[in-house]
Amino acid sequence: MFKTISIWSAPQPADQAAFEDYYLSVHTPLAARVPGLIRFESTLTTNEIAGVTPAFYRVAELYFSSAEEFLEATETQEWADLNEDAGYIIGRFGMTIQSALGTPSDVELAPHAPIPPAQSVLRSA
Repeated sequence: MFKTISIWSAPQPADQAAFEDYYLSVHTPLAARVPGLIRFESTLTTNEIAGVTPAFYRVAELYFSSAEEFLEATETQEWADLNEDAGYIIGRFGMTIQSALGTPSDVELAPHAPIPPAQSVLRSA
């Protein structure tokens, strides 16, 4: 598995509704057309919990079966269209985007497992 993560800054408050409409009706469908894409998640991060303001506005995660599949996708017209539209969004809404690539790791959930030794040391400090 391989994925690319795009992190969007927030639009101006007056532009938020227009951005959301555009992002969901134009940009998201463009992303969904990318060949080789096996999963696509988009998260709106505007909710404040416990008084914490999110550091970014929206996160898009595009999953591919491998780095090779991702690289092949970047050579397609659909990928070019998606990138061109991202540039349009940046210009129209004055936003920024940061992107990263990587291989996700599954982590086994073990809520009742013993505390690892290094964590025990940190807790006693």
